[in-house]
Amino acid sequence: MYTGQVDVVSNRETWISDFIQLADEDGTVINILNPDVGFDVSVYVKDQNGCQRITGTVANGKVIIADSDVADEPGFQWEFSVSDMSCLCAGTYLCGVKTTSNGEVKDIILGTLAVVEGN
Repeated sequence: MYTGQVDVVSNRETWISDFIQLADEDGTVINILNPDVGFDVSVYVKDQNGCQRITGTVANGKVIIADSDVADEPGFQWEFSVSDMSCLCAGTYLCGVKTTSNGEVKDIILGTLAVVEGN
């Protein structure tokens, strides 16, 4: 699991994450496009009171699962639009990414997101 500061972003621009690939214990990248894996992912941003401010899922189109342009294995990334980000005032938020694969639910990221006031 990754913990720490996830990113520093503006509340007046689109936030696109890095492309993330999942690997098992021996370092082999998991083919999350394989329907037998039953992969799902959600990304959330919460305020310091724990109120969810932004949610991204495959179902709502904010999280995309695809083959990598660089590597041969699939992964995922999220994209929150300016209208999504505009609900965040400058400050520090909680950010998390939860995955489900092969019936296992895991928090792969639990960190903070620094939001700055954009132009």
